[in-house]
Amino acid sequence: MKYFNLQWYKYLFSETSNEIGWILTIWCRLRKHPAGISLYYPGGLEPGMRCKNCGDDLGIDG
Repeated sequence: MKYFNLQWYKYLFSETSNEIGWILTIWCRLRKHPAGISLYYPGGLEPGMRCKNCGDDLGIDG
């Protein structure tokens, strides 16, 4: 039932936060980012989260 949800389609086709490409990012989002996340600290106190495969920003501040 989640595929008929408007919020899911908005997430799937939302703006990408990487330079890899729109098609690869959508493919990775469809598979729920199977490579996992990588944490990094860009100078703040809270870590940033990015997908290891497509580089999509998965943090709440993104």
